[in-house]
Amino acid sequence: MQLKLITTNKKLLSVYILFLKKFYQKKICKIIYLPITKSCLTLLKSPHVHKKAKEQFLIKKYKAIIFLDASILNFNIVQNVPPMIQATISSFPPSPPPRPRFFSLRRGFEPLLMQ
Repeated sequence: MQLKLITTNKKLLSVYILFLKKFYQKKICKIIYLPITKSCLTLLKSPHVHKKAKEQFLIKKYKAIIFLDASILNFNIVQNVPPMIQATISSFPPSPPPRPRFFSLRRGFEPLLMQ
């Protein structure tokens, strides 16, 4: 199973991961920190004349994926998350079936299915 955590507070994310490490000592297989996503929000200071007066805000989102043992079927992990952290839990997705490969010798011919 995997637990995906998203927050705008980096310190809160690290403290919660430390809590999970202590609570589920041998059940955590791997922790992956994903890249930080940044988004810029621009608002006008004045609603009428002063179009050039703008305020800009930078929002950073910190993400982490925690891989847990399959023996944990406890959904209290998601219910006891601090309110500033978005948490989703999911099982590993099944691997997709292999796609057929197409091969053609020359241009203009229909592709032949190779097996």
